[in-house]
Amino acid sequence: MSSSEIEGKEHGQCIQWQDSAHSPETNSSGRDFLLKAPCGQSAAEARERGCRFGMLYFAWLPEQCYDEKIEEDFKNFKEWKFWLFQNRTGEITWDEAATGEYDRLYAEWEQHQRHCVDMFRRLHRVMASSSGLLSIDSHLSDWDHTEHCSRVLMERERSIHDLNSVRRLKYPDCGLLRW
Repeated sequence: MSSSEIEGKEHGQCIQWQDSAHSPETNSSGRDFLLKAPCGQSAAEARERGCRFGMLYFAWLPEQCYDEKIEEDFKNFKEWKFWLFQNRTGEITWDEAATGEYDRLYAEWEQHQRHCVDMFRRLHRVMASSSGLLSIDSHLSDWDHTEHCSRVLMERERSIHDLNSVRRLKYPDCGLLRW
């Protein structure tokens, strides 16, 4: 698969790390969810509602759709870095990014790949859990995102250090009622 085939939603040379359920993340899939916009549309609103910011998703999630283990695995994979600008200026630490206050940050290709690996792992954990569909959010359930991640994981032409991915803040629905 060539780089041009995977670029999809891009801005310049940067892949928009998003899908149909993004920015500022609401459900556009047409699926029914138990909790509609449970974290609101701002970091302040999300905190007031008891939501947690997940770096794997780069999203505010209610407890029901937050996976502590997968988040920890993602965080501990390596010391991730973020930047405010595509030219690698304005470096942001994990802790700064994890405040959930940034609408957009740039990340290296390896982080995008790891996001996809861990999203597949998350989906499997959800399907094997007793909560099942009720802990699936509108980002995880989005077929376009699954297709996108499949292409990302098959990409072989990019360096893992390419700063070509944009993390966009999301506020997904939670608790899929039916697939």
